[in-house]
Amino acid sequence: MEELWTKANAFSWAAGQNAWIYWDAANYFKAFIEACSKASHEIYITGWDIHSETNLAPDWEGTWVPRRWSLNQFLLDLLESKPDLHIYLLCWDYAPIYLLEREKLQALRFGWFSHPRMHFKMDAAHPVGASQHQKFVVVDQSVAFLGGLDLTIRRWDTCEHLARHPLRIDPQGEAYGPYHDMQIGFNGSLAERMAELFSERWKRATGETLKAQAPRQVFEPKMLPGVYAFHDVSIALSRTMPPFRDYPPCFEVAQLYTDCLEAARSHIVLENQYLTSRHIVEILSRVLQKEEGPEVVIILPELAGGWLEQKTMGLMQAQALYALQQADAHGRLQVFFPEHKDLDKGKRYITVHSKVMVVDSHWISVGSANLNNRSMGFDSEVNATIHVEKPCHGFTAHLLSHHTESKATEIERHLERGGSLREAIRILNADSSKRFLQEFTIKPTGPMLLDSELVDAEKPSVLEEGMDRWGQMMQILARKLGLSSPTVLLIGGSVLLAIFLFGLYLISRKWPFDFYRMVAFFRGTGEDSWLRHALIPATFAIGGLLFIPINIMILATAALLPLGQALPHILFGIIMNVTTSYFVGHAAGRYVFRRFFGGRVRNVLKRVGNGHFLTLVALRIVPVAPNSLINLTAGVGHVPFLRFLGATLVGMAPGLLLLVVFQKSLFSVLENPQVLSVLLLLAVVAFALLLAQWSLRRFSHYGRS
Repeated sequence: MEELWTKANAFSWAAGQNAWIYWDAANYFKAFIEACSKASHEIYITGWDIHSETNLAPDWEGTWVPRRWSLNQFLLDLLESKPDLHIYLLCWDYAPIYLLEREKLQALRFGWFSHPRMHFKMDAAHPVGASQHQKFVVVDQSVAFLGGLDLTIRRWDTCEHLARHPLRIDPQGEAYGPYHDMQIGFNGSLAERMAELFSERWKRATGETLKAQAPRQVFEPKMLPGVYAFHDVSIALSRTMPPFRDYPPCFEVAQLYTDCLEAARSHIVLENQYLTSRHIVEILSRVLQKEEGPEVVIILPELAGGWLEQKTMGLMQAQALYALQQADAHGRLQVFFPEHKDLDKGKRYITVHSKVMVVDSHWISVGSANLNNRSMGFDSEVNATIHVEKPCHGFTAHLLSHHTESKATEIERHLERGGSLREAIRILNADSSKRFLQEFTIKPTGPMLLDSELVDAEKPSVLEEGMDRWGQMMQILARKLGLSSPTVLLIGGSVLLAIFLFGLYLISRKWPFDFYRMVAFFRGTGEDSWLRHALIPATFAIGGLLFIPINIMILATAALLPLGQALPHILFGIIMNVTTSYFVGHAAGRYVFRRFFGGRVRNVLKRVGNGHFLTLVALRIVPVAPNSLINLTAGVGHVPFLRFLGATLVGMAPGLLLLVVFQKSLFSVLENPQVLSVLLLLAVVAFALLLAQWSLRRFSHYGRS
């Protein structure tokens, strides 16, 4: 039924296509190597993450291949051997929460220290708080791969998902748990459409227009056991693109799921990293309430990532599953997770990262979109959906049997005879000794740790839209002045410094440029001591309006004053910084928004509402934008001031103390190195490193088990 494809659920589709679905990274990475090795003109790579040390083929090392298969080395070798080849890498300019676990100096590794025909850029052309979640590769506009797999570390695994695999090691030599994902590859005209999508994203992110060559190669991959081939089928491509400045949004993925799920007659199989989407839950609830409807099988990971994800997305998922269970009036819902008897229950588990939908074995969708709110409207996504005229029960059988030790052949025959999925899974589990599809225990849950709209938003919040508009206004100002944004910030910093020095002159009637005289001035006493005490908070207030990083002002204050005096001055300075920026945003924000952006941002002027206190604290612990932007737009959105101020102080307190103690310890060592001062500095550094390592393990999104 090719008439299923419309402009609402796909941006491109074509009949008579060939496609290949790859189970797990060991198979996909080899297909990537094979396709890129035949490239002649350009390779496009984009992803949520790209890591230069990704080992593409650890099972080839030490055998007949004499070199290491790291991504960077492989691409460099291609460039050296192919003089006309250019490689373009576009990686999401990630949020601060991922700072600890991302590769350091990516731009240098892939760019300046690499090859002149290796082009690496970070992509920040999206709403504040959103992510570029599309993961795809296009080679010579002839072959495209897309799905859940990034070319990054801790993804490689085989279809066996052994409890402990000697080659499942990250660049630091640390083992990670079994990791399951899927990718689809295809050639022909739709590969050209994917090249156009990459070019559009590249232009958004960099302003550069790519000049691609005509398609060059015909790709027919080697058929490995973990690859399923389709020939002469219809394929459609669907996106999620959030509204961003002058770019229109598209919600094709959400409409695709709506159309496919509502058309289901026999069965639905969903394999995904998450299930929290209100939209998907509503559709499935309606499907389950039908008297004559399809079986619904959902496969999810046993745990929703690290501790933070379990306390947020995990609780939201439990609520979603409970709602589906309540809607299952006819007992057609089954929810499973893959279990391995050799894994430590609750500590190590099989990470399910795939995003697959099968409907009646007629429609098979593979892509980057999770079944969460973000993927339906906030993050950028891309899915490829195959339509086959005759039901492809073989693929459905392989999808289910993959999580067991049983062969798919018997299950395929069972499904062709009209057998149920429930009985198929029972047969698969009965024939397995270690790997099973284990049924979830579904039960109601308690309250969320954080506001769900922060964790899994379907669209940018008013606060985030406001942040983006303030950022855009700064860019407009920079363009009108004919300057770059960093230059505007430099000028602002210079103005702040001039105001600061002039204030010193007015108070002291002399120019205390000498650092020690300045310290003596601030630590002194006398009639005008209140003026000295007022100068630092005033600097924090002005600095907030000039977008000076608050940490710089904190460090400067800590350098001028002893610890006992520095902390109250910094505390009062933060209060002044928040108060001034907040009320400037509150008073002038509406005028500024209307003046610069007109009616397009009326929604920005609505109230943010009384968000959870912990949500505001989280914004301060892991800021999604500069401090000044958060303060200004909180005022624009009418966030309750006292709640916002209290959350700011609570959220900034741990980092503030660590920053000040580190600075004082460092100065103490530089000025008068003694055993105690050196030990204190080392203790602070060790604590910071341990905290970073703990955070990485606790909150990692890399699939560590």
